[in-house]
Amino acid sequence: MAGFMGLYRRPVSAALATAMTMFALLPAASADTRKLVTQSDWPWQAIGRVNMSNGGYCTGTLVAPRTVLTAAHCLQDKRTKRRAALQRLHFVAGYQRGEYLAHGRVVGIVTPATTNEQPPAKKIPGNDWALLTLDRDLSDTVAPVPVMALDAAGLIALTKRQAGFVQAGYRRGQAHALTVDHDCNLGKIDPVRKVLLHKCKIVPGDSGGPILARFNDSFALIAVNIGHAKSKSPGLAGFSIAVPGSTFGDLIGGKLTD
Repeated sequence: MAGFMGLYRRPVSAALATAMTMFALLPAASADTRKLVTQSDWPWQAIGRVNMSNGGYCTGTLVAPRTVLTAAHCLQDKRTKRRAALQRLHFVAGYQRGEYLAHGRVVGIVTPATTNEQPPAKKIPGNDWALLTLDRDLSDTVAPVPVMALDAAGLIALTKRQAGFVQAGYRRGQAHALTVDHDCNLGKIDPVRKVLLHKCKIVPGDSGGPILARFNDSFALIAVNIGHAKSKSPGLAGFSIAVPGSTFGDLIGGKLTD
């Protein structure tokens, strides 16, 4: 069971192939209550943009010195409908209005379907995650966010401990500034679709962004945003979806919070 011990303190300085028809990729939603944050503060400094050379982007989070977590569908080249070439991808941590704290180029990608150039989310929504390996260690400048291997039991435990839940991303309409929903409402982990249901205020641009658990000054990444359930999906109406940390956490060596 995932707990909340050992989090970093704030630094000083099996769905079927048709399952994805139930989901859309982050349609517009109200985000009026989201707030700007100071990008140099932790954990916000570890959150940034995964940029493509054609101008497209998603949100990503530094979860290890050379590892960024984002959504797999963010890596799709809209022109070719295939995964973008590595040389077209880079990550800017702590990005805010044209400035950033650290930068790295992507030199490797790990997904549930690493050998398949098609986005894996088309088969299983819970496979819509990707770990990007950077060409350099960013941890001298930016402190990574620890990952909690969140499962259903861990979600119950966090709720009982009255942890807060926070979502962050570079939303459409404010693509050059990180905004945060400090009052996310989480639902449950769907064991079939392998996703966490939630009602955080997400919009386009938030794909790949983190959902964080907060307890006092401690934070841990518990899920990565991937989309919004369509209104007619049975039992899912009104929910957005994210991939919980139990799905990808064991691949982030030495950075898990148990």
